[in-house]
Amino acid sequence: MQLHVSYSFHPKTRSVRSSQVMDHFGIDFDHGEHVIANGFDLPLNPAPAAVDRGQIVLFTGASGSGKSSLMRAAAEAITAHLDASTPSPAAVLDIETLNLGTAPLVDALPLPIEQTMH
Repeated sequence: MQLHVSYSFHPKTRSVRSSQVMDHFGIDFDHGEHVIANGFDLPLNPAPAAVDRGQIVLFTGASGSGKSSLMRAAAEAITAHLDASTPSPAAVLDIETLNLGTAPLVDALPLPIEQTMH
């Protein structure tokens, strides 16, 4: 599965500060696009070296590098892929949709402890 994630940035007004922000992220006023991933390959089963159902995928990087954007795109793509190939109640666990209250995450997951820690 190929992931493509980019955002267009066009400030309402060109200013020194907006220019500094765009420069920090490598964005030019002429094209105003910040590419986070272009053709990022996230192989899903049955491909060799694929991400298997139940595995955890981790994205690492510096603050502001696009990890959350990449994870959202991957979650949407995986959910669409799995929904099309295998009916599933929850293809991707979105921690933001869980009502955790004050419980630790491990206590909030409706799974046996062996599966939770796998």
